[in-house]
Amino acid sequence: MFPFKLVLVVLVQLLVWLVTQTPPDLQAAQAQARAAEDSAAQHREEAAQATKRVAEVEKEMRTLLNAMERQKKASALKMQQLATVVHDLQRPFLSWAPSM
Repeated sequence: MFPFKLVLVVLVQLLVWLVTQTPPDLQAAQAQARAAEDSAAQHREEAAQATKRVAEVEKEMRTLLNAMERQKKASALKMQQLATVVHDLQRPFLSWAPSM
């Protein structure tokens, strides 16, 4: 009976050793999977930063466009006022012009 127990113990130890050992292919696959996860996390972070920067630039552009629109309206109003002033200044001279 003793040799049977010894064989059984050796078999159990062999099974434990086999289970705890990972084959080189599996180790390489696990390392590759970890590297892919790290790369994906880095890309997600870069994408989040890019999205944040795009939002900032869009906000800056909206602000700039609004300022340009206000300036355009103010310039148009000034040009209209200037045209009115020039027309008012020309009116007396136009009435004095000789008729042909």
